[in-house]
Amino acid sequence: MIPLPSYRFAENPFDDSMGAVKINNGKFKGFIYQYGVVTFGGMDESNNDDTPSLNFTYEIVDNPKGYPVNKELVDIMGGILFELIKERYDDGSDYREDYPKESDSE
Repeated sequence: MIPLPSYRFAENPFDDSMGAVKINNGKFKGFIYQYGVVTFGGMDESNNDDTPSLNFTYEIVDNPKGYPVNKELVDIMGGILFELIKERYDDGSDYREDYPKESDSE
C-alpha cells in the first residue's frame, strides 16, 4: 500500500450538497476532489489476498497546480477512500437499519 498524504474534508463550491476531499501535503498538495459512485468488485487477484477491489468515480473540484491525473493520484484517492470506509465501518456495525437483512419474498 502506498503512503497516503494527510487530507481533510473541504467544501465543494460547485455543489454545496456534496463534500470534497483536499490533500494537505505531499506531491499533490492542494488537489481537491469529490467521490462519485463507489462499488466493490471481485477479489483483487493482483494482491494475492481476499480483498475485494474498490471502484469509484470522482470529480476534480480544484487542481491549482495542474497535477496530472495519473495512476499514482488515482491510487492515493482510492487509498483515502478505503481509509474513510474503514474508519466508518470498522466497529463491526451493519448500518443498514432501514433495510431488511433478509428478503421477505417467498
